[in-house]
Amino acid sequence: MFKWICLSCALIGSATALWMINDIRLRSHESMENLEVITENLAEVVTDVNALKNLSGLSSTKDEGRLAYATSVLEYLDDELSDEGVEVDSAGLIGRRKPFEDWLTGAGMESLGLVMGKAKSQKDVFWGLCQTFPGNNDFLLYFPGKDEGVKLSDWLLENHAESKALFADKVVGDNL
Repeated sequence: MFKWICLSCALIGSATALWMINDIRLRSHESMENLEVITENLAEVVTDVNALKNLSGLSSTKDEGRLAYATSVLEYLDDELSDEGVEVDSAGLIGRRKPFEDWLTGAGMESLGLVMGKAKSQKDVFWGLCQTFPGNNDFLLYFPGKDEGVKLSDWLLENHAESKALFADKVVGDNL
């Protein structure tokens, strides 16, 4: 009789634990959906605020085109790398690769912060997207079938026309 009571308790405990784990999983999925909506709304707000800054003349001390440049880089990366199975890692945190699409979502949020204040020029936006904060470790792109990563900054300078023009006086691999 005692073993049947123990078995019943174990089954009830296991079922409860599985129910709680499933509930946590569902709630985290809902949170991610809410985060995507918030990100889209924030992007619209940033666009409106920048338009107001331009109209008021507050942005006249900063290099024009930071938002357009950030958008250009992110759209180019999305078009070129999203369906390629690329992973992204930070040179300072080897072994923490994540899918490119996940990195791109974070980079979109980072670009908003860069444009709204931290970046004073397009070059600041470039480095803000290509390096981690804090620490300034380079992001590395790992392409399927290749063991060595490629610095995001080097890849952009070779493939993205606006980035290439931004550093036209420098050679890829130099200390930019």
